[in-house]
Amino acid sequence: MKKVLSVVLCMILMISVFAVVPVSVSADEVDVSSAGEDTISFDVMSAGWYNFSTVYCHIWACDGTGNWPSWHSKAEKCEYNEFTGIATYDLSKLGETIGSGANWACIFSNDNGAMTYSLLLGCECIGDTAYCDGMVYEDPEDSGKTNQTAFWMNQDSEIFGPELTVTSIGNVTGMCCPAGIDKNGLMVRFLKNYLENARFYGGKDDQTLLDDTGKGLGLTVDDVENDIKEAGVVTKWDKNKSSLPEGWIKTGKGSVRSAEDSNKLPVIINYEYYASGDKNNSLPKMLSYSISLYAEESVEGDIVQTPLYDKPVTVYVDGYYYTDLNPFHYFEEPLPPLEPIFREDGISEVVIHFEGDNDLNSADAVIRFGDAPKYKKGDADGDGEITVTDATRIQQYLANLIDESRINIEAAKTTDDDLSVIDATRIQQHLAKLINLEA
Repeated sequence: MKKVLSVVLCMILMISVFAVVPVSVSADEVDVSSAGEDTISFDVMSAGWYNFSTVYCHIWACDGTGNWPSWHSKAEKCEYNEFTGIATYDLSKLGETIGSGANWACIFSNDNGAMTYSLLLGCECIGDTAYCDGMVYEDPEDSGKTNQTAFWMNQDSEIFGPELTVTSIGNVTGMCCPAGIDKNGLMVRFLKNYLENARFYGGKDDQTLLDDTGKGLGLTVDDVENDIKEAGVVTKWDKNKSSLPEGWIKTGKGSVRSAEDSNKLPVIINYEYYASGDKNNSLPKMLSYSISLYAEESVEGDIVQTPLYDKPVTVYVDGYYYTDLNPFHYFEEPLPPLEPIFREDGISEVVIHFEGDNDLNSADAVIRFGDAPKYKKGDADGDGEITVTDATRIQQYLANLIDESRINIEAAKTTDDDLSVIDATRIQQHLAKLINLEA
């Protein structure tokens, strides 16, 4: 009898081991193991968080697409190492894919109410660790709160940095626009979603509110006027009373032929452009252009132009590498930030460059913007005044102690000759009132 009971008990145990009980749970309730390879981490100690039990990572797509885990759900839980102070989040919990570019954002938070400001995210950030540096930004949805600013340890903060946004009362916070969203788009989103809230809680009339928000985003009066129309809202903002800079538009076209070389075919670059900026700054902030490229040769006495569809051109902005693109292609992008260096003539240049080969000549098409700089003769350091520092700056440059980024050579020259120690002497004579450089 005991033997029979033992056999029965074994059978019951085996059935219980292999039994499968179906359970229905939502995606947010699934507590997935964080042992996956695709993770991002957060240095909790850098944020100074204490008295908490759980760290969460909230991720979403900046364009509003996708079905992402809800706030502080099990799918957002991080694994926290108390010894290292690092919280790690397994991205396999998301149920969504993070691709290339700053199209996504994340917030790290804990169950005691502390949280970071939204940080832009792309697959480039996988494996990286975010940290706080002590900065805080206004909470975009609750202006009475501030959130700790986070940065990635190994990413460019001008691409994957704190998300640039307009808060619920019209203040501009953050650093970087998400990919595919420009500053006009941020203004339109604010007008649609938060204008009424900003009017009620911000303490500003429409004129001041939209001017201040526009200034924070670097917009012109034309930008704001167009953004109001796109948002479809009614405001008491008056373009004619605005303190925002006025916009300017320049259009043009040209054709450039490469230099003659009997051993190579001439190349022709045709271009058209549309540039816009503001009247307080003659350098363009947006440039659209189309380019076509041809090789020119003589066939039975006739000049024939052959399109070069497969030859890329390179675009430089003020000497800085910008992009490669194929000819016969329309291109539109905000210009990259221009470095604050002294230019010899003060004029911004966009250069369309084609690099020739064994059969084709090289060619450059140059689009120039800006006006000649206004400066005082002798003002070598560019501070608007002539002082002994200017004479010293010239001496340092001539002794190779500083480079051209530290001196305005054209302003430093007090004669029509090349820069020399004579110019430093003439500045000293001016300061002693022996001569007048401003006459």
